[in-house]
Amino acid sequence: MTLAELPNQPTLAVTIMMGIAFIAVFGVVIRMFINYSKRKRNAALMIAVSFTFWGLAALITFTGTLLQYLIYGPDGSTNAIGSFQFSRYGINLGYAFSAVCNIFMFLFISEIFSKFALFRKTQKVLPMINGILNGVTIGLVINAFIVSIKTTEPTELYNPAYPIPQTVYHLVLTLFTFLMLLAYSVKSMKQAPLKWEKVGFKFIIGTAVSAIMIYVLFVLDLVVQDIWIVFDDGYTIFNNLGWLTAVIMVNLAYIGFFMPNWIRLRYKELEVK
Repeated sequence: MTLAELPNQPTLAVTIMMGIAFIAVFGVVIRMFINYSKRKRNAALMIAVSFTFWGLAALITFTGTLLQYLIYGPDGSTNAIGSFQFSRYGINLGYAFSAVCNIFMFLFISEIFSKFALFRKTQKVLPMINGILNGVTIGLVINAFIVSIKTTEPTELYNPAYPIPQTVYHLVLTLFTFLMLLAYSVKSMKQAPLKWEKVGFKFIIGTAVSAIMIYVLFVLDLVVQDIWIVFDDGYTIFNNLGWLTAVIMVNLAYIGFFMPNWIRLRYKELEVK
């Protein structure tokens, strides 16, 4: 039985890891907004808002998972087919918030890499198209809720599915966004004249790679469940690693874009030497 079927019971480990992830993300987001209040740069606002929605995705997923764990017990003994699946609501709403994260992340990319021809010539056309495409993800989530309410199938009533087309569609858009961030960060790093600037772009490259790895790990989580029956209740070590990578991602983003003074000064000193 996989995460896309009924019922599924989260483990204590994955529940704790989700909680750690959303707390860590919001901790960094607060620092991002503090820095934005000092400099008032549009790019700083875009990345702060983007990770705010990523944090909300983690929070709502954690909330659904926690309720599932607490209400049905550690072993899921009362989690029968036809039971209200809180984790399914959390995961679906997580998709929706993640889609909004993608929208603002692309706005961030178009802002900091505006000197490149692609964004200079198209202005805000690409972010608008990207916003519409990610809006489709939100529409698919809403449709999943509507279908679950109208269905006459007991196992699906009030328990929205997260079908493969919806999952793959969101995954493709997310990978596209962070691959754009990766590609233009590499270009900018090569062109940066100062060492501390190059280091900053290296951290942003790490952010993009980490973001991609999160979804790769989540996919591996699903694949492993399908292959090995020992994981037929859902959730594997790859799910935990995915949430851990999210903590790494947001911290790399903060260091790379906001560059704390102690890091900036360290590399400036190296340039002087």
